[in-house]
Amino acid sequence: MGVYIPKFDRSNIEKHLIMLGSPIGVPSYAFSNWGIIGDELNLRAMSEQRYESEWKAGSPRQMQYVSDAIKEAGYTDFPDMIRNATAKKVSELMQNYISRVNIIDVGAGLSTVKIFDGLKENDKDRVHLTLLEPSQERGENAAKELDKRGLKRDKNYRVIVGKDLEIPGYLEPESQNIVTAVATIHHHAYLDMPFRVIYDVLGKGGYFITADWHNSMWESPHRVYDFLKEFDWPGKEKDLKNFEKAYLIGKEKPPLLNDAEEKTNEMIRAFWRGWIKVRKRAKEKGEFDPRDDIWLLEGHRPHERYIDEMIRTGFRLDGVYQIMDDSKLLMRLTGKK
Repeated sequence: MGVYIPKFDRSNIEKHLIMLGSPIGVPSYAFSNWGIIGDELNLRAMSEQRYESEWKAGSPRQMQYVSDAIKEAGYTDFPDMIRNATAKKVSELMQNYISRVNIIDVGAGLSTVKIFDGLKENDKDRVHLTLLEPSQERGENAAKELDKRGLKRDKNYRVIVGKDLEIPGYLEPESQNIVTAVATIHHHAYLDMPFRVIYDVLGKGGYFITADWHNSMWESPHRVYDFLKEFDWPGKEKDLKNFEKAYLIGKEKPPLLNDAEEKTNEMIRAFWRGWIKVRKRAKEKGEFDPRDDIWLLEGHRPHERYIDEMIRTGFRLDGVYQIMDDSKLLMRLTGKK
């Protein structure tokens, strides 16, 4: 069986407003909402290729644009908040070990540096860090920061240019004590495989920490359609009509949300409003590198979906932490093998 993804010419919106990206990147359980059907093996492969093409070429400036967009929206630096929450948890878990601790940071970069800096001084000389990052530039920049702190490459840390699904090709099963994933798991439409490879690389009693953004915006094309209607761009009327036709807008409405769910969705919409402004300014100045674009349609989903997959994989849930007092947009989850 082949794969069917409704066709929609996104080029005009992506030129003037925002990169949508293919809906093959939304959570897999929402594929039917977007009219996506077909052989699961092919759907998985297409989804992973979509994410690889987005993130492999990204630079550290990409993350700066993200931070700028959050500030534009009037919020505190979300990426830094989840990095700090992860670093704090790693430091706490270090107290469970008396000898060397192997840590792999999936989607390495500033998060790895934060994790190391957050360790107690008497713990810093007993960790071995593996930096796994699809962008070679981001991985090397993190390595330079670790070098400044006196760590030795191939002795205290290792850099691997790759993604989480490739972990079995680089590390022995049950060789790690802690796996961290800071805002990376949402780069998968399907969660079962990344959770499985993380489970397998952990030794018995090892910990998996994921800190991520959570919302339900991308589960429904109707929510995306309503968001796009807020903006103006050349050809808007025609583009929206094509969107309506491709994704059957008006045929069915998405489920109603409770107040907490709607709040997280409004916060993510506010971020994207900020991103649109930041992107536009950078493009007008001639500073924006197309490689640094981020795509609207991603695999973000409510954190309960992560918990369900953790448990199905075999983890015992070892902690649920709401990073923001008034919202479940940012959550840190810990699983124990």
